[in-house]
Amino acid sequence: MLANTQLGPLLTQLDQLTSMLQRDQDALAAGIRGFAPLVRLGVNLTGNGRRVDGYLCGLLLPSFGPLNQESCFG
Repeated sequence: MLANTQLGPLLTQLDQLTSMLQRDQDALAAGIRGFAPLVRLGVNLTGNGRRVDGYLCGLLLPSFGPLNQESCFG
């Protein structure tokens, strides 16, 4: 359990932190809105566990064989 001598400084620091977050709330919200598409893409790529799922359409030209679907270039 925290002693009173530890609790006072901790509460002071917590008050400073919450004041800073309140003051910069608009900037934080704008940053989260801007970062959301990247997070969504990352979640979509790794949504099945530790491995990454992705589809690289057009990585090889169709003349290299049956590796690519014709609909990829359509």
